[in-house]
Amino acid sequence: MSYGGRPHKQVSRLCQDIDGRIEAFLNRPLEGDWPYVWLDATYLKMREAGRVVSVAVIVAVGANTRLEQLSVNECGTPRGNTNPR
Repeated sequence: MSYGGRPHKQVSRLCQDIDGRIEAFLNRPLEGDWPYVWLDATYLKMREAGRVVSVAVIVAVGANTRLEQLSVNECGTPRGNTNPR
């Protein structure tokens, strides 16, 4: 994968860094009460087994005295991949 003329190795290194940050975000402890929670879903492009696929993603945002993104989760089978090999 290349992006904006950047070399493949640089893009891979950037993606690995982003993957680590996402993992830390998803595994952080949630503290406090969230009286209001909004859920939304969309399809995003994702790297899977060396290729880019569309996947459904659910985003949860909570609010108490401030807004905070609580979670981002992939769900279901990638679009167009109903017959996995």
